[in-house]
Amino acid sequence: MKQTDLRTAYAHLGMHPGDMGPQEAQVIFEQATARGGGVFVEVSPGTGRATAILGIAARNVGAKLYAVDALAIKNPAENRWFNLAVLCHQLTGVVRQVEPGAVKAILNGGGADLLLLNGDCDFSTVPLKDDCAIILRKGTAISIPAECVLDYRPAISVWRRALPSASST
Repeated sequence: MKQTDLRTAYAHLGMHPGDMGPQEAQVIFEQATARGGGVFVEVSPGTGRATAILGIAARNVGAKLYAVDALAIKNPAENRWFNLAVLCHQLTGVVRQVEPGAVKAILNGGGADLLLLNGDCDFSTVPLKDDCAIILRKGTAISIPAECVLDYRPAISVWRRALPSASST
């Protein structure tokens, strides 16, 4: 499949509802592309605006994207917009929507290479690889040992999960 560049992906979002602007889209797209594949996880995707950008980057690099959301209590209109974003951007084979309790089983002992958090939300059910990139949108900080590598808070920040020290093994 032909790769889609960020400018085209963002332009195709058009009037799709959501609060992700072009700077955030660029950070998400670049971080995902830099990972070069693997497993991406997005927590609390909302209407799917950021999901579309992350999903397109995932498709470009051959990664899978799991969108973790409590579907039973999700706003039906928000869910329709999310599904429309996945459909319109041809991400059906890339993006999979899952319940929070199913994440560990789906990742089957593996961990996420990239985690996108939309606000201050619980991501304790998501296993992470030691060098996982964590993108925090609309939040202040994360609750695991990590180093901030890109800081545009409160809009967006990027963290690298801290590798275990030699003395702790």
